Amino acid sequence: MEQTNATKIPGVLLALDFRKAFDTLEWTLTQYALQKFNFGEGIRRWVEIFYNDVESTILNNGFATNWIKPTRGVRQGCPLSPFLFVLSAELMANKIRQSHLIKGVSLFGNEIKLSQFADDTNLVCSDLLSVEKALQILDDFGDIPGLRLNKENTQAMWLGPWANKKVKPLGLKWVKGPARFLGIYLSYDKNGNNVHNFGRKMLKLRLKLDIWRTRDLTLFGRVLIMKSLGISQLVYSISNVEVPGYIASTLKSKLFGFLWKNKKDKIKRVGLYQNYERGGLRMTDVDSMIKALRLAWIPRLLRGGHQNWKSVPYHFFDKYGGLRFILNCNYDVKYFEKLPNFYKEILKYFSDLKALYNSDLTSNRDIILFNNKEILIGRKPFFNKEWFAKGIRTINDILDNDCKFLSFESFQNKFGLTRTNFLQFYQVIHAIPKNLVSKVLATKLCSNSSELESNSTLFDLEPEVKLNLTTMKSREFYSLFVNKSYAEEQTGVKRWSKIVAMDKKSWQSAFASVRTTSKDMKLREFHFKFLHRMTVTKKELFRSGLKADCECLYCGEPDSIDHTFIQCQFSQRFIKKIVQWFNQTNKTNFNLGQRETLFGVLNNQDNTRKLFNYTMLFMRYFIYKCKLKEDALRLPDFINKLNLKLSVET
Repeated sequence: MEQTNATKIPGVLLALDFRKAFDTLEWTLTQYALQKFNFGEGIRRWVEIFYNDVESTILNNGFATNWIKPTRGVRQGCPLSPFLFVLSAELMANKIRQSHLIKGVSLFGNEIKLSQFADDTNLVCSDLLSVEKALQILDDFGDIPGLRLNKENTQAMWLGPWANKKVKPLGLKWVKGPARFLGIYLSYDKNGNNVHNFGRKMLKLRLKLDIWRTRDLTLFGRVLIMKSLGISQLVYSISNVEVPGYIASTLKSKLFGFLWKNKKDKIKRVGLYQNYERGGLRMTDVDSMIKALRLAWIPRLLRGGHQNWKSVPYHFFDKYGGLRFILNCNYDVKYFEKLPNFYKEILKYFSDLKALYNSDLTSNRDIILFNNKEILIGRKPFFNKEWFAKGIRTINDILDNDCKFLSFESFQNKFGLTRTNFLQFYQVIHAIPKNLVSKVLATKLCSNSSELESNSTLFDLEPEVKLNLTTMKSREFYSLFVNKSYAEEQTGVKRWSKIVAMDKKSWQSAFASVRTTSKDMKLREFHFKFLHRMTVTKKELFRSGLKADCECLYCGEPDSIDHTFIQCQFSQRFIKKIVQWFNQTNKTNFNLGQRETLFGVLNNQDNTRKLFNYTMLFMRYFIYKCKLKEDALRLPDFINKLNLKLSVET
């Protein structure tokens, strides 16, 4: 739509609506489609087995009808059904594509007639006569398999210079505002599109989170709800259309409000985005998610042949050497002025990824000449198609064996250039900054040919981080962003380190033990909060005005998390009793230091140590709950509750 408007190409866009598409497909047609597309006898027989002599009954208000033998329809929810439907619908699609009477919209040399996804079919025609011919084919197709077009619900939209037409021919549902095409709302009303693609989904997300807000969920449960019932609402829209600027900030506000029950954040957000062993909750980083979903288009664009949908991006990328080449360039997206915003975002986010990993593309001799933000001619980077076609890529290519720039005559003779004149050549030479030339000279390898392969899809972010851009997934791009976004230690780790000395590996083991020590989600949450020093004592309750003083319930000293589990003499005596009881019961010989008291045994996790760590975790939880409830610390009570918990855990 954007390109038909920009290039003033008229056309008609239709979102075809089939009546009960999956339910009306004739089985004879599916067999014909399988045979037509050269599927083997074995596969055709298996499909026939699944659908022949089938008996079904219909439930209506709890009552079942008599058994019937259906002859049409593919089952909803069956993994085979979409493939059978697509194969059958492809017969219709091929008929439309092969018809010379149906003219599609031509964009940059490619004619586009159809866009299909499962039972969603979009038709693009250049005139009304083509629409009529296409509808006639659809009617004929409907008479054969029973797959009939519902004209009243088939939405149609004028494109390009016809966008303001008011006529509504052919009995179709003509629309001007946002209409749904392949799950995305499109129109020339950008604000209306955003309301349908994001605004309504944000409202749905908020309502779902409000329903779950009242539940007594752990932090882990809240993150799960956010991902499965919240963010999932927006992933498809974020992946396929531009994201309005306000969406990311609004979404983050809603998600963290749900996580902390509309209270102040207790842990830095960038810390929560990290993996479990790094002290995080795998909370979704909205900014990184948006970037990753956009970058996931890179492998789609680089893989496979020249499908029709690639005609627009290829047209623009080819002006700068193609996407593969651009990604290796030291570019700045502000200079790609005519590139559609969607594809400009792809380049911008890839540039952000390179900057995050300090991927200095000018650190070796392969300093690319083209699209280089540091090599400006007329205040813009340059790209010369003739030079590019002759294999010129880098500064190294225009140097001689003595690391000096080639003369114009030598340059012409070396590459066989005919259209480049003297002024153009020296304009490029003078545009190259001295610091870039110095980097090339420092390598002292000017006589060697360039190592850059413009068709290579391998990219080195760092020496140990190598990307194959044709196979990358959105989750892999997401991990690359998140793993580099937070290099510092968690705040809780810094505060614990003043008391207990532990290396990075030990802290990773401590955080990983949150998910391995216990299956009980409440215990896991307490364990997680304890490691982050979020455990509430009278010190915090006094500050909040919920307690009259901040003195320890047992000894009268100022209370705190350190006092409760390390300094309080009553707690220490209770801990010693538990260790003695455990050693006697299990015939072990554990001796507790501060580290073991706080975090358990972090290495050599055999069954005995796992049981000991569970006992120590439940001990901390028991002390914490007793102080909150103002109960005495009694060993028999602890043993009874521990045994009850263990019976559930095992």
